[in-house]
Amino acid sequence: MERSDPRYQAYVEILKEELIPAMGCTEPIALAYAAARAREVLGALPESVQLQVSGSIIKNVKSVIVPNTGHLKGMEAAVAAGIIAGSADRELEVISEVSEDKKAAIRDYLQTVPISIQHIEQGHVFDIIVTERSGDSYAKVRIADFHTNICLIEKNGRVLYEKPLLNEEARRDSRADRSLLNMQDIWDFAETADLRELCTVLQTRCEALSDIPEQVDFIDALPDYDIELYTSKKMKTTPETAREALTAVLPILESLPEWNQEAIHAALFAEIEKLGVKNGWLLYPLRVAVSGKQFTPGGGIERAVVLGREETLRRIRTALEKLG
Repeated sequence: MERSDPRYQAYVEILKEELIPAMGCTEPIALAYAAARAREVLGALPESVQLQVSGSIIKNVKSVIVPNTGHLKGMEAAVAAGIIAGSADRELEVISEVSEDKKAAIRDYLQTVPISIQHIEQGHVFDIIVTERSGDSYAKVRIADFHTNICLIEKNGRVLYEKPLLNEEARRDSRADRSLLNMQDIWDFAETADLRELCTVLQTRCEALSDIPEQVDFIDALPDYDIELYTSKKMKTTPETAREALTAVLPILESLPEWNQEAIHAALFAEIEKLGVKNGWLLYPLRVAVSGKQFTPGGGIERAVVLGREETLRRIRTALEKLG
């Protein structure tokens, strides 16, 4: 595939969009990122914090351990970590470096500063608004639609930065075209891509170039794996729950009129909402089924897009046969 081919450039952009470094589960890290940015704008240690979040954030963060906090859990811990120890310029690596003194300070802050939480629904599945106050001053930061998408920064009634939020169709159009993904072209791209160009994309996921083949070898062929790979204490999954999850996923994906990340994401998250389960309960088995791995660049949805409809469905059926 020539570098001048539109497909080549689209594939590079897709990699850039998908391979974003983050410390742990991305929802609490996004909260820490918003809180760190608001603290930076406020210019003082907040004396109170108001957190307004969509239902998906509440559901996915309330019981999650926040990295580098000494095993603290939940939205309040994520916000406190961002305020006390966050480096907003590092985005989703905002709390990647937290000293023991900072961990103690985070605990003290949680015990002494009120952090209120309000559920909001404003037409965006992913929506975070952090408002921090000190004396008569306040700073507000909003992140919506995806984890680093700051769309509003406000201080004391003055809007310092604002970016209009896109509707679903416009959001889809703003991203690299996933409809160009198919197995033949992916293979062609993998065989001909300029690794020098891809190094900046893959560097955050790999420590050495020799790590790259292991990260992506599942694209060419599904590796043999033991069904115990479906067991995850963090995701609260077992081979039995994985079979239940994949049995639910298969007809949903079979009936999708479009095969792209937005369509798959919407369909699976609707099922998650319907079942009343955690995201990982459904999505972790999908990741294992399509990759044969516990960890991959991106999750099950992204891997399904890369593999295409037929290959994804074939691998899920194979997984269900394995699971009995």
